[in-house]
Amino acid sequence: MKLAINYSDEAMGLRESGQLPVDLLKSALFEDWIAESQKSGPIYVHFPFGVSPQGVTNFDHPETDWGWVFKLLEETETIYLNLHIKVRETEFLEFTRESVMATCVECINELAKHVPMDRVIIENTVARAKDAPLVKSTTLGGFFTDLVSATGCGLLLDSAHLRISCLELGLDFREEVLKFPLHELKEWHICGVGESPTNNVLYDSMPMTEDDWQATAFIVAAIREGLARQPDTVAIEYGGVGDKFDWRSDPMEIFTSCRTVKHMLDLI
Repeated sequence: MKLAINYSDEAMGLRESGQLPVDLLKSALFEDWIAESQKSGPIYVHFPFGVSPQGVTNFDHPETDWGWVFKLLEETETIYLNLHIKVRETEFLEFTRESVMATCVECINELAKHVPMDRVIIENTVARAKDAPLVKSTTLGGFFTDLVSATGCGLLLDSAHLRISCLELGLDFREEVLKFPLHELKEWHICGVGESPTNNVLYDSMPMTEDDWQATAFIVAAIREGLARQPDTVAIEYGGVGDKFDWRSDPMEIFTSCRTVKHMLDLI
């Protein structure tokens, strides 16, 4: 397993001073971020790909430069093409489980035209209490188990996303995480969950709380006991760039969370 943390100026500073106990920095698909983060050591890229009835969509760019993507797969430590299973009801003419499942399968197969299917991974996103029942179900384990079974792709488990979904929907985190296809766990994202300082909405990429550490310890135990595959990459998604992250990129939190997660992974 390789341990990563979100690219940020603070993480870069810690790594350049030899104080960051991780193997990789995790970068979004922005050329300047990638170039800057590569200066201090190995990186991998987390792609902004999502699903839609029209095919794979790109959250951050109007059009995907696949030549650049292939180059990044060769020149960085990036193993997988990741796909966010974020379903928007308004995009579907016929909004049924079957139509949504078919759309997701088509998008997974679209990425598998570029890399082998075992290098495609699907990530769970956040469900909110106000979402339609079908939207909620697409963020949970049963839907992901069916997608992995239908395609042979892998799982990117975002435990903070699942924590938020469980809090919003009144579900038990431990019960829900075990419903995911953990035998195909390829990547795992960890970070804290908390309310925004400007409203009462739950967000991820926050400092770790005791509940977040307990959720992390539960997944570590599942891996150690053989209930989940040992992922290739574990990424701490705290810290970042710009106004959205200036107030949640504390160097001490970055250092402490990296050191603690590394210690937990060493016990597997």
